[in-house]
Amino acid sequence: MTKRVILKILPYICACIVGITIYLISLFIRNKLRDLLINISASFLSIPLLLLFYDMIKESTNKKLNKEIFDYSKTMVDSEILNCLNQISKMIYPLEKETFL
Repeated sequence: MTKRVILKILPYICACIVGITIYLISLFIRNKLRDLLINISASFLSIPLLLLFYDMIKESTNKKLNKEIFDYSKTMVDSEILNCLNQISKMIYPLEKETFL
C-alpha cells in the first residue's frame, strides 16, 4: 500500500522540487527574467498540489459512492430474495379454505 501511495505522489513531489529549484535560481537573477522564473516556479508548485488534492478528494468520494451503491444493491437483492421465499412458501403451503362452523 505504501509503495502504491509513493508511486502516486512521486510525480507531484518531482514537480514541486523543480518549482522550488527554479525559485531558488531566480533569487540570483536581477532582471525581468527573475519575474518570469518566479511565475514558472509558482506554476510548478501550485498546479501539482491542486491536482494532488483533487485526486485525494475524488478517491475518497468514489469510495463513499461505491459503498452506497453496494449497500443499495445488497438491499435490493435481499428484497428480491425475500419475495422469492414468500412465493415459494405460498406454493409449498397453499392456503386452504377452512370452515369454522
